[in-house]
Order: sequence, then structure tokens, then C-alpha cells
Amino acid sequence: MIKIKPKTWLIIILLSLFAADLVIMLDLPFWRQIIASLFFNIVPGLLILYMLKLNKLDFLKKIVLSVGLSISFLMIIGLFINQIYLIAGIERPLSTLLLLISFNVVILLLLLIGYLQNKDNEFNINLKLNIEDKLNSPVIFPIIFPFLSIIGTYVMNVHGNNIILLFLVLLIPSYIVIITLLKDKLPKFTYPIAILSISIALLFIHGLTSSYLNGRDVYSEYASFQVTSTNLNWKMANFQSVLTACLSTSLLPALYDSLLKLSEMYIYKIVYPLIFAVTPLCIFVLSRKYLKKDFYAFIAALFFMFQLPFIDESHSMMREIIALLLFAIVLMVYFDSEIKGVSKKILLLIFVFSIVVSHYTTAYVFFILVMGLLFLKFLKNFNIPFATITSQKNYSSNISFTFVLLFFAFIYLWYSQVTNSAFNDVIHVMERTSNNLVNFFVLESRDSSVLITLGRGLTNLPDMIRIYIYDLTFIIIGIGTVYSILKCRKKIEHEYLFLLVIAVLLLTSFAILPYINSQYGNSRLFIQLAVVLCVPFVIGSKFIAKKLRLRHVTLILIPILLLQFFNVTFLTDQAFGIPTSMDLNHKGERYNQFYMHDGEFTGANWLKNQNKYKKTLFNKNGRNTYGYLIYGDDFDYNRIYLGYLEKTPYFYTPIYNLTLSKWENSGESYIFLRYYNIISGKFYFLDRGNKGVISQNISDCLLFNSVQKIYDNGGCKIYYNRGS
Repeated sequence: MIKIKPKTWLIIILLSLFAADLVIMLDLPFWRQIIASLFFNIVPGLLILYMLKLNKLDFLKKIVLSVGLSISFLMIIGLFINQIYLIAGIERPLSTLLLLISFNVVILLLLLIGYLQNKDNEFNINLKLNIEDKLNSPVIFPIIFPFLSIIGTYVMNVHGNNIILLFLVLLIPSYIVIITLLKDKLPKFTYPIAILSISIALLFIHGLTSSYLNGRDVYSEYASFQVTSTNLNWKMANFQSVLTACLSTSLLPALYDSLLKLSEMYIYKIVYPLIFAVTPLCIFVLSRKYLKKDFYAFIAALFFMFQLPFIDESHSMMREIIALLLFAIVLMVYFDSEIKGVSKKILLLIFVFSIVVSHYTTAYVFFILVMGLLFLKFLKNFNIPFATITSQKNYSSNISFTFVLLFFAFIYLWYSQVTNSAFNDVIHVMERTSNNLVNFFVLESRDSSVLITLGRGLTNLPDMIRIYIYDLTFIIIGIGTVYSILKCRKKIEHEYLFLLVIAVLLLTSFAILPYINSQYGNSRLFIQLAVVLCVPFVIGSKFIAKKLRLRHVTLILIPILLLQFFNVTFLTDQAFGIPTSMDLNHKGERYNQFYMHDGEFTGANWLKNQNKYKKTLFNKNGRNTYGYLIYGDDFDYNRIYLGYLEKTPYFYTPIYNLTLSKWENSGESYIFLRYYNIISGKFYFLDRGNKGVISQNISDCLLFNSVQKIYDNGGCKIYYNRGS
């Protein structure tokens, strides 16, 4: 236990603030990125905890809450600063100097309030190391995982050699097996260090593949970030999109850009993964309350990490990973027995508002869960028999009608009134889902991810293994949920049990209802609900092990987890000679679709300069836009998009996401071919009717009879059409 006196604490924070200001103002390379990032992602949250007198929380909870509160601080205070300066007539409120002055004032105010409230209270740092007679080497060893992922992706990107990455993806499961065998001889802080190290390594393996962005929505998110960063202000008028309304992907990265001056793409490739890597620690803290042993909480965190959306979606939808971290933290706060009274209510309101402004769908799903908890309270208050399945003597709920009303008000005001963006979309999805109920028994009306879980569309053995393991985990979660309700009512809060029921029902409804699962994929919903479903996965495994009379539950848990790990890293596919992973191969469908080469980015930038002064007016998605039309396949679009976003406002980006097969010979236009199109003579397009990617020969398209090649750098070719 380290106890810091109030005056000492005051001096430490002031020195930290001075150090952050100094490296930013002097623009010291490396030190600016490291010190400023650590300060603004941890210290504001610590000050809020200090102000709320939450000094006695254990070290891990403080770190997790500090990161979450610091993210909320940046978005909320950053928005406030932006609006105040704009009202005052200052058009560049997100410039480094203005931000630094403004954040300094707010941080000093928080420090002063916290100091005045805690004059007689020491700031405690309770590490609880307990290293006597324990093995220490397993604690230090996983620290090498992130470094191996950085070195491995560099070697893979430059030399095409995957030996280091293969070594890493084999080393991680080996380490987990060793941890399992030695679990009784390890200090408790082994688990948080292992979780954080594995989490960062997995996120870096995929995120650092290629020097450019990988994914789908991330390019549009990058557009909203670029517009905010270029204008040095946040306005919906700058870029009329729901992505601008998501502060997590428009305002937040622009703040990091001003404060850190890190390469803009690497804010998404390094800073965001490091923030998201804290999420499994939330799972660990939340789960150990119900699973009692730290080892089982460690397993729950691994289960969360070994899901494909954790690795894949984390680099495709930046707004979702910030919202997911905040969602995990708000549940951790809600079910924490140490945080009480006004402090808990303030934290809940901060995190709820932060989730709303981070990602609309995460907020909607969370609102459904909160409504379910309010419904449980209604059942309890009226002594309805159904509620007795989770009856407890000491019933106390943090959910009130006022809280739910405030939550709905946040959603409505932000997405309907302030930003005028996503509120109507959810109404539209509900309406279309209702209209499509006539197709309830038509399997093809479901999303492809749902059909695959039913065994439809499987083409090889690794796919079959992957799906069977997923189906098995769903069954285990179902068993664990039922067992928890029937046998664990006295050990687990009724609200958590009811939350499990709502989560399972929500997953089931998304799977069976037509249309809705195609608008919001089941994988994205599952990774959010996995925050609470990790616990029944472990409980269900323990129940099955007991019924099978196995001496150790790890005989079920570890094989399933390792198979999941091999599946999400596509190591199973690699063993069968199928190059599914774009991280381990420079070939394969995923690589051809998403990997961006230097030549493609260079070609897009060249095209931008050629097209810069064109003033042809055309209509793009209902919006008038200046420039020549640009055509490419469905994955060329991302390459052109990223090339055009280099300090170029979105509304001047003249790109049509049309396939070559739909090309029309009318008006002047460009045709963009990327590396894959050149070497294969094919292009991709998305057949949304059959929900798949189809490849066709470029030679089948007659459009090349009337075009002229004007650019060729080996990795990209550009053709020009004069028009009819």
C-alpha cells in the first residue's frame, strides 16, 4: 500500500502537467507522443476519481476507470471547448495552443476541487503484489508479446516473412497452457499483465499490417476525422454524416492529432488499439466478482479477446471500440459494490453520455439492456411471481425511471436534435424488420453470418471447425445462463442474472428476425454482449465438467479457448494451406480485398492532383459535388478514398463506388485499377442479392475499348475516358 499525502499528490500532478505542456510546446519527437498520451489518457480520469473521493479502490480498478474517464473527459470537455470558442467567433478552437490552455484550466480546476475535498484523505495505491514464494518469470515474460507483434508485422510488411508472427501466435497459447499448469504458484497480478500484453499483441498484429488502414467503415471514419482535423473545429455542417456525430471518430482523434502530432493514420493504428486493449481488463474486474477466482476471470477475459470481432472489427470501426470500452466500464461501475451513492450515479451519467456520443448502435443496445433492468424493477415492486426466479433479500437497484428517461433524452437530443443523424435510422430498421416478418421462414432473408452458423456456405474444413466451435460456445453460454439462474441466485445479483437473460434473448432475436441482422451484424452484437456473457461461459463449462466427472474444468476451458484462438488468428487455415489471414500471408482473398499497397496510395494521390481543379458538377449520393467521376471495383473505392482524404475535405472527393460492369460511357471519367486488378486481370464486386463477393474478368468489360491509359506505377493503373 502506497499512501500519498494531499500536498505530495498536488505536486505530482502539477509536475506531470508541466512535463506534458513542455514536450508539446517544444514539440519533442517521441517524448511528445509518449508523455502527452500517458497524461491525457490517464491523469484527467484520476483527478475525477480523486474529486469523487474514490481513493480506496484497488489499483487495477483505478487504472481502468482512469482511462475510461479520461476518454470521456476529452470528448465532453473537448466538445464544450469547441462550442464555446465557436460562439466567441474563434474558428480554429482545436488548434494546439488553444486546446492546451483550455485543458490546463479545466485540469487545474479539477485538481483544486479534488485537493479541497481531500485535505485529510491520502491517495492510496494498493498494488497487492504478494510475491513471496511465487514464480515471477511468468509475470515478466508476456511483456515481450507486443514487441514481437511490432517486429513481426514490420518484417512481414517489408520482407513478406511471417516466421516471427507465426512464432508469436504459437507462443501465446503455449504461455496460456503454462499459466494454467502453474496457476497456484503465480502472484495474482500475473493475470492483468498477461491480459494487457496479449490484448495489445493481438490488436497490433492486425492493426500494423500494411502502412495504411485496413477494414471497411474505417475509411469513412477517417474522412470525418480528416475534416475535423483540417478545419480545426468540429461542426456537423463540415461533413453531414452520422460519423461526425460520433465524437469517438471525429472529434477525439482530432484532439489527439493536435496534442500528440502523431502520424494521423497511426492514431487509429496505435493509439486506439492501446486504448481498446484496456477492455479485457474490465472483463477481468467484472468477472472475478462472480467467478471468485482470478484464474477464472482470466479465462473470461481470454474468451472475450479470442473473438474475431475483437481483432478484426477493432480496425474496421473505430467508433465501436471506444463505445465498447465505455460500455464495459459502465457495467463494471454498475455492479461494483465499492462504488456507491452519488459517486456511482455521477460515473454512470458520465459514461452513459459518453457512449451515446461515441456510437449510436452501442447506445441503442445498451438502452435495451437498461430498459430490461427497469422492467425487472417493475416486476419486483409489484411482487409479480416471475421476478422471484432471481429473488434476493437485499434488493437495491441503481436503475430508476429518471435514469432511463435521461438516457433516452441523451440519445434523442444528440442524434435527433443536435446532430440530426442516426435517430431516424433505428426507426427505419424497426419498420423494415416488421415488414420483413413475412419472410420469417425464408433462410435467405438472414445475414450471411447467421446462415454460416447453421452450416450454410461452408467450403472447407477450417470453416467447419470454426463454426462448430462457435456453436459449441453458444451452447455452453446457454447452459451457463440457465444454471446461473437456477443455482446461483444467492451468489450473483438478480440484476446481473436478468441481464444475462436479456443478452441471450437479444442475440437470439437478432439471429432469427429477418433484415435486422443484415443491418447490424450478429458478430458486432455478440462482442458487445460478450462483456456479460463471459461469466456464463465459464460457469457453463464448470457445470459440464462436473457432469462429465472431469477432475479439472480446464480440460474443457483451455481446449475450447485454444481452438478459438487458432480460429480467430486463422492459424487453423494456415495449417491446411489456406491463406485466409492477411496478416500471415501476402495472398488470399482477404489480402486481395483489403491490403493496401504503396503504389495504390501513390496512384490515388496522383489522381487527386490531376483532378484537383476540375469543375464538372455531378451528383453523389444526393449531394452536388465538383470533379470528374472515378470508377473502380468495390475494393478500389477504399484505395481512392484514402488517397483523396490527405487533407482534402470529403465533399470535394469525387468517387463513385460503382463496379466496372456497371460503368456508363457518358461524360469524362477516370478508371482506377489497383495491384490485384493488374496482376490477376480481375475485379471484385459485392453481390448484395446473394450477400457475397464475386470476381469477374476485366477483359469481359467493353469499356476499355474507349479509354486511354494515363498512369502506371506498377502497383496502380489509371485510365482516362473522354466521354461520349
